[in-house]
Amino acid sequence: MVPRIRTAERAAVLVVEDEPENADLMLRALRKLCSVEICSDGVAAVDRVQGGRFLAVIADHHLPGLTGVEVLERVARLAPQTERILVSGHASAEVLTDAINRGHVGHFLPKPITVDQLVGLISRLIAQSTPEPAHRALLLVGPDVRETARSTLGSLALAHDVATDVPSARRLSPPQGGYELVLWDTAMVKDTMAGLSEITQVAPGAAHVCVERPGGDPDAPRLLAAGVDDVIWRPVRGDELAVRVRRVLDRRRLIAEAQRMRHGVGEHGLRELIGQSPAMTSIFDKIERVAATDATVLIRGETGTGKELVARVLHALSHRRDRPFVPVNCAALPETLVESELFGHERGAFTGATARRAGRFERADGGTLFIDEVGDVPPAVQVKLLRTLQERSFERLGGNDTLCVNFRLIAATNRDLERMIADGNFREDLFYRLNVVPIQMPPLRERTEDIWLLAERYLVDFQRRMGKEGIRISDRMRRALESHAWPGNIRELVNVIERVVALTPPHSHADVIEFQPVHHAPPSLGASSPPWSGSQRQARLGDGLLATSAEEEDRRGEPGTIGSKTRALKELVGEFERRLISEALERHKGSCSRAARELGITRQGLALKIAKHGLTLVR
Repeated sequence: MVPRIRTAERAAVLVVEDEPENADLMLRALRKLCSVEICSDGVAAVDRVQGGRFLAVIADHHLPGLTGVEVLERVARLAPQTERILVSGHASAEVLTDAINRGHVGHFLPKPITVDQLVGLISRLIAQSTPEPAHRALLLVGPDVRETARSTLGSLALAHDVATDVPSARRLSPPQGGYELVLWDTAMVKDTMAGLSEITQVAPGAAHVCVERPGGDPDAPRLLAAGVDDVIWRPVRGDELAVRVRRVLDRRRLIAEAQRMRHGVGEHGLRELIGQSPAMTSIFDKIERVAATDATVLIRGETGTGKELVARVLHALSHRRDRPFVPVNCAALPETLVESELFGHERGAFTGATARRAGRFERADGGTLFIDEVGDVPPAVQVKLLRTLQERSFERLGGNDTLCVNFRLIAATNRDLERMIADGNFREDLFYRLNVVPIQMPPLRERTEDIWLLAERYLVDFQRRMGKEGIRISDRMRRALESHAWPGNIRELVNVIERVVALTPPHSHADVIEFQPVHHAPPSLGASSPPWSGSQRQARLGDGLLATSAEEEDRRGEPGTIGSKTRALKELVGEFERRLISEALERHKGSCSRAARELGITRQGLALKIAKHGLTLVR
């Protein structure tokens, strides 16, 4: 769910778009974040900017009357504090670079834009424009407490305003930022609960510490039940007040930080878990439905597809989010240590066990245990794992005491468990115990719609980490990224982007640098052939991509050359893929499962390709 901003006045965004469908998309995406105005004409948009204050203007490049760049150029003169965002799928590199360098365009969104891109950008702009809440307190107490309270707040380095009644507190309240704490005396208001309501309006979101009359006054329980953070009784001592105030503020700040972290889990999870492909949309939907339950989840997919990330999202969105998330990778452990790592051991259980050690199940009590590469659990340990899942209890290695644990299990594997069951290497009953809710992570080559989103995300991250700005992905690099087979999946993509940013020389001017896959990317990048194609063919495709920048410029001068070569290449690769699939199906007498295993893709991926090429299954 998109968080609503809490500024005194909601940020306003002007969308300049003449296509109703695109305008409606942006309106629906942004209306929970800010107020949105729509304008379909460039000249009218400029007039609108003169009459109102906008956080940002989002302009499509192709507009009646004025181009998007011309609109933003005039916005820059009229309202230089307004962020200027250009949306286009056809703006030339020369026009765009010139507009950015001259300061007319601050941000660029390529078409087709996605909700994630748009919401992410506007959220960042709102966060940058929203003032941080002041570390300031409001003091509304009687004369007998006032000096002690002022001295205590001063010792805590907490600036404060002093009010003598609610109306004066209302006059003192800052227009922005507000108060972090309100220390108020119930004796200063006629009706305690009505006073709480009035003071909450004066200082929304602030922590409340109340000073109460001595004795068993019935107002204290009601105040605490109504949301007051703490109640302190007269006579007030400075040392006790300091402890109470510090404790309340620390608790509030921790809660706020936890909420920010949970929002990082955000729309469909952690920021890395992004995508707009049908496969990822289906996974997001499944995560949202199953996260709140304690159902066991089995995440399957190739190495590098983000299986652990999905497990962390499931934990972060669950009611166990405040308890431990405990991962263990069975493939990284020697077979002799897997049992000890999972279940713990007693002192003397084996050579080298000099002390009792808690296992991962114990550490995950109340939280989530993530067993990565569960297909690598030795057969002897699978029996104990099955019993633990059934009974929620186990014994440490070398121990006799039965330990009961409350955990949620998420497992992951890149192995073919069905084949392992057939070969006698994995217990069938354990498989069914694990496979309650299956989630199949698609390889990156089957979600090409997401490659560009992921590349942009990591490009921004690595630029920020390395202190480099202005690097942009060229059209040629984008085509290369989207056509590469990505045998290493997301992990390989991350490495490529990091390498390119690391090897791009730093610059001190405002020019936009476009990196090409010429010097920095691996030679195989851009090979449009599938991962099972021969190395000789892959090398030829790679050679065709790895041209110098000068050669690319020469080709740009030849109308239609690049487009025709790209189409020819796609047709060639498509025909090769069709023949490869057809031959595999023929060899395996129409068995999709066996053919998919030979080709190195999932059965679902093979079914999509069969439909794409119009192949007929003959059994």
